[in-house]
Amino acid sequence: MDDGRTTGGGISRRTFMRASMAAGAAAWAGGTVATVASLAGAQTGPTATAVTFLGALCHTPIRMIAAKATAGQAGLKNFKLEMMADWDPIHEGLMSHKFHMAYGGIMEPLIKIDKGIPFVITLGGHKGCIMAAAQPEITSWKELKGKTVGVNFFGSNPYYVALYHLHQAGLDPKRGDVRIVTIAGPDLVPALRDRKIDAYVMWDPSVPLLKDLKIPHNILLDIGKDAPWNEHICCFMMSERSFVEKHPGTIKRLNQAFVTAAKWLHESPAHQREAIAINIKERFTPTALARADFQYGMLSTYDYSVAGDRAVGERSLRLFAEMARQMGAIKMTADQMIAKAWRPYQDLPDTPL
Repeated sequence: MDDGRTTGGGISRRTFMRASMAAGAAAWAGGTVATVASLAGAQTGPTATAVTFLGALCHTPIRMIAAKATAGQAGLKNFKLEMMADWDPIHEGLMSHKFHMAYGGIMEPLIKIDKGIPFVITLGGHKGCIMAAAQPEITSWKELKGKTVGVNFFGSNPYYVALYHLHQAGLDPKRGDVRIVTIAGPDLVPALRDRKIDAYVMWDPSVPLLKDLKIPHNILLDIGKDAPWNEHICCFMMSERSFVEKHPGTIKRLNQAFVTAAKWLHESPAHQREAIAINIKERFTPTALARADFQYGMLSTYDYSVAGDRAVGERSLRLFAEMARQMGAIKMTADQMIAKAWRPYQDLPDTPL
């Protein structure tokens, strides 16, 4: 039973979990959460608008486009940042040209592209941010036979990463070897703590919370450290094809602004701590996770040095496309997917805005 002892950051476990779950529930409910006003100035064409996912710390470089004015460095006079709490409105916003650039895990976009949705991928952003945790007595994927594994939703990066490792261990959910269930983000930590699930695969901060709250567990996977993921980018930038064709200069500058912000973030721990302070002050991460030490523990593990690296980006995109095809999620081959969807921002014409 929760005894109210502190987590080490000055708040009790009870308060920390309650606030985290409440804020997380809002984050998973969907809808626009916050809008950052555009930079002053006028330009021809649309105001360049990027969207970021509420609560995802790996999206920090997008937030720094506004906070550190890297949009101006890239030649964008008007820039707007919007924050959303679910992927469906993000993808709908891309299709309606409300949003010009979005960032996130690559699996769901690949599936949508395979179904004919006209998204293009313009850069890879970073390594790391997905982890898998299990009950303390479970030390390998093979030991999940007959067990229950939680993921955020079917079709996500965590879902297919889980499938990959289960298949590598000789376990097939279709045969009934293991049960995969979807579970809302705020419920993952309590579900493992209360032994309602045996393991889960999820974006940060779900697994780091287990350590922070001193909940016994074993780490089965950290894609920032474990092969083959540690050599590949997991999150990519995407835009809608017709907008890229109509306004390639805007998309190119948005991507350049992201890369500038990501490189700045990677340069030093001081920059990471400055970015975290901005995240907290501007409520870019409006949860009980708004503690500098906790956020730094995650942000410092992400590798942004590969942001915009076209060779690593293409290699990583190929890996995920091949995995998606092997799992039956897409019909296209990796070559077909790259030919259809891979448009490195460096290749876009530097046209006027």
